Amino acid sequence: MNTVLYYFTGTGNSLETARLIGQKLGDTQLISIASLQKETAVICEAEQIGLIYPVYMFGLPLIVRRFAEKLRAAKSHAYIFSVATYGGSAGAANSQLKKILRKNGLILQGGFGLKMPGNYTVLYGAPAHKTLVKMIARAGAQTNRLAERILNQEKSLARSNFLACTLGQWFYHKIMSTLPAADKNFHVKDSCTSCGICARLCPAENIYLQNGRPNWLHRCEQCLACLQWCPAEAIESGQKTAGRRRYHHPAINVLDIEKARL
Repeated sequence: MNTVLYYFTGTGNSLETARLIGQKLGDTQLISIASLQKETAVICEAEQIGLIYPVYMFGLPLIVRRFAEKLRAAKSHAYIFSVATYGGSAGAANSQLKKILRKNGLILQGGFGLKMPGNYTVLYGAPAHKTLVKMIARAGAQTNRLAERILNQEKSLARSNFLACTLGQWFYHKIMSTLPAADKNFHVKDSCTSCGICARLCPAENIYLQNGRPNWLHRCEQCLACLQWCPAEAIESGQKTAGRRRYHHPAINVLDIEKARL
């Protein structure tokens, strides 16, 4: 049974999850959601369709919302599933996705969650190395179990408790509209080497170099790929990220993220 996995990633968590699931499922194609932004419609011919993405502000990243709105399935019997990777809570992400897909005549049959190392450096730093190693190992084992559930075409919807979902939805709708302009908080230290990695990795094509320094165009997804992957740790957001541990999945490299834009 052929499968297409659409993924969105900034630090590599969702990409590595897609890779591991694809290896278990076999006959699987991985496609970056960022590479499809200019498409007006996406019609998938696969018998199984998966969306793998991180949870932002207790819900869907804006880029994933836009993608889901234009996704269509060529096969009416296609098994459609999602895996929401999260640091704290899956929130209402799967529920939001289910509602969006329903408008397209699609049914989200399996909505799963996977706890991964949190990476929103605006609020906190990455875990210490020993903790990180344990978390990655646990996530890998859980991903294998998720792949088995997907192979069995399990029908379930992972979400947080009612209170967390309710508060999360309120917070999501209050905050998400402000995210594209949140890049106004980014600034660059003198340690910047003008390598251009930030611009090459940005999934929203939101960064350009001027006199060798990054500038942001206010269509930010807040994936923090620019901040996390900067080899000189020269990019900060506000005044609190300085000194906080950066994070990207140890199995993913810069070229993997750059290819996700193509």
